[in-house]
Amino acid sequence: MGKPDLTRQISKPIMEANRRGREDHSRVTLTPDMIMHILRLHRRQALAYIERRENLGDVDSDDDDDDGGGA
Repeated sequence: MGKPDLTRQISKPIMEANRRGREDHSRVTLTPDMIMHILRLHRRQALAYIERRENLGDVDSDDDDDDGGGA
């Protein structure tokens, strides 16, 4: 029974030091307002990308109609 207690005694300070290290080295702190702003920007970009892809699909389908009718 001495070995698990020793493991716990050793692991607790290591885990605490790791936790402190993660907190101390965090690179950026974002407020909820900033996060929401970023999410809105990302959504707008995604919607614009989807819209461009749909418009390109319409142009491609128009070309197919022109090629198939005459020959």
